[in-house]
Amino acid sequence: EPPVNRRGRPVEITSDLATIARYGRMLGMLAALAMHPVTVFAIAGALMLLFSRVLRGEGRYLQYLAIAAHASLITALGMLVAAGIALARGDVPRGVTPALLLGLEPEGFPARLLEGFDLFTIWALLVAALGVSLVNRRRSFASAAALLLAVYAALAVGIAAAGA
Repeated sequence: EPPVNRRGRPVEITSDLATIARYGRMLGMLAALAMHPVTVFAIAGALMLLFSRVLRGEGRYLQYLAIAAHASLITALGMLVAAGIALARGDVPRGVTPALLLGLEPEGFPARLLEGFDLFTIWALLVAALGVSLVNRRRSFASAAALLLAVYAALAVGIAAAGA
């Protein structure tokens, strides 16, 4: 369809496709830079809601923010490793998952399920569980890890079942 403005009136495009693509890539990088801190704040809020409000822990938001920030470094490392693997394979980055290590394409429920378990995310969840157990003295590492991994597994199963 021809390009239009917000009011539906036709507009003339004066830039070539390469310039438009370059600006699109720049905006994508800017969005990724902006989303990382927002994600860390949201994860800290979810940790506080779960462990301090629902499970009656004694941790404060800033403590959970420190935990989420430290755990996010692991997921960032995972993204770099996945990008390196994708670059070497000439493929799209998709995370370091058991499906990738086994060479499975995400077709069918078992392969999609294995695709949902990113190894660096699991590592980050274990680090977050360690932080939660240090902030909340009554919560053991094993119980925090079991809870976080159960939520992650439920999300992975739900996404795999949905076929996404």
